Amino acid sequence: MDLSEDMVAVNRLATAALQRDPFDTRALAFCGHVRSFLFRDYDGAIVLFQRALTGSPNSAEAWLWSSPTYSYIGEGAEAVRRAEQSLRLSPFDSHMFLNHTALALAHYTAGDFDSAVTAGRRATTENPRYTAALRIFAASLVAAGRTEEARSISRVLLEYDSTFSVEAFCRAHPYKDPVRREILARHLRSAGLPG
Repeated sequence: MDLSEDMVAVNRLATAALQRDPFDTRALAFCGHVRSFLFRDYDGAIVLFQRALTGSPNSAEAWLWSSPTYSYIGEGAEAVRRAEQSLRLSPFDSHMFLNHTALALAHYTAGDFDSAVTAGRRATTENPRYTAALRIFAASLVAAGRTEEARSISRVLLEYDSTFSVEAFCRAHPYKDPVRREILARHLRSAGLPG
């Protein structure tokens, strides 16, 4: 698998969706997430999220997909607000684990580790195989002083992603601040994850 080719393809498809309908809220929100997550274009992503929410202020998807970007730039409180707004707008979404994963990351970023654990637990209960939720849940448990529980979550994560490496994951993580990436790496290693 060539990750750089995949990134180019994802960007091309997201951009094509916007070209077909530059006012489509879902396309704007997803393209914003792609800009932020894959290309670290946080400012460009925020512009797309603003466009999405200006056109459709009640779009749970736009609120959801904007939340991680605010975590990546270190604005945990705003990330929490956005994830919670998404949950209020769509409380019975069939992909609720995404909302709770974003909320876990937001609380973790904000330093509210107990709330991050609560959201991480919800996310992994809703989708036990979603590795993004397992990772932030394990890190949050360590940060909250619950290392033994974090180690059990890490064992589950490794069942689904046996090649996981803390170093590779944190090198590619979209946190803008390298210190945040280092802290995340320390938490993940303390949870018993390799690398």
